[in-house]
Amino acid sequence: MKDHEIAVHCALEWKDDRGKWWYAELRSSKWDHGSTEHRVGLGEFPCTGYIAYGIFICPGRCPRSIDLLGRPITVMIDEVIPKCDYKRLDAEIRKYGAFGKKPNDPGTEGFGKENCGLGGPAYKPGQNSNTMVNFVLRKCGIQHCAPDLTAGWDTVPTFPYSSDRRYPRYYND
Repeated sequence: MKDHEIAVHCALEWKDDRGKWWYAELRSSKWDHGSTEHRVGLGEFPCTGYIAYGIFICPGRCPRSIDLLGRPITVMIDEVIPKCDYKRLDAEIRKYGAFGKKPNDPGTEGFGKENCGLGGPAYKPGQNSNTMVNFVLRKCGIQHCAPDLTAGWDTVPTFPYSSDRRYPRYYND
């Protein structure tokens, strides 16, 4: 947690074909104010059943003066990333946050390198919004160096619920 005392929170925003702005971020569910209409993935603290965070894709621009709790924001960097297809970006964000599948559903096998829909986005103190942004950009073919103070940017996320193939199947018929 020491790395996160003074850290930057990253989000992605884009315009669709109609010129409408959208932004995506991994954030605490306490910022949600009870609304889940824009949540595309949810995550629980392991073994608790407590939904503590989520991936949100919201209409509009990312807040630039105050956050959803009314705290002031200082924008450290705001840049256009060329050659990033917003449709692929949207799809990769949704995949990173996927939740709700059951074991043995089609597509749920894996080794924890990608989310397969069993347990939502990767989360530990070292896997945060910055980890998500870098992972999603890389999946879209964009290599971006870490902005200043982005704790977790270079962390390779692991998806603990997406690792059922590491264990042998037991047949208890």
